[in-house]
Amino acid sequence: MKKYFSRLEITLWGVSVMLIVASFVIFEGNGIMAALAETAYVSVIVCFAMFFVNDIYGFINWSKMQKRQANKK
Repeated sequence: MKKYFSRLEITLWGVSVMLIVASFVIFEGNGIMAALAETAYVSVIVCFAMFFVNDIYGFINWSKMQKRQANKK
């Protein structure tokens, strides 16, 4: 992963993930994740999970494409 992404990109991604997770915990204010307290927030968690799955899928496919292109040279 370090070979493909710059250190700044990895840091930015990590900070954004931590902010999203922290907002889930802090949003309710009593130490419980907001989605556990109110079901209206479940859609936010599902959306975040789908973005995360999409990021992983994209990273895997970009890695495969990079290997294929390197083999053609």
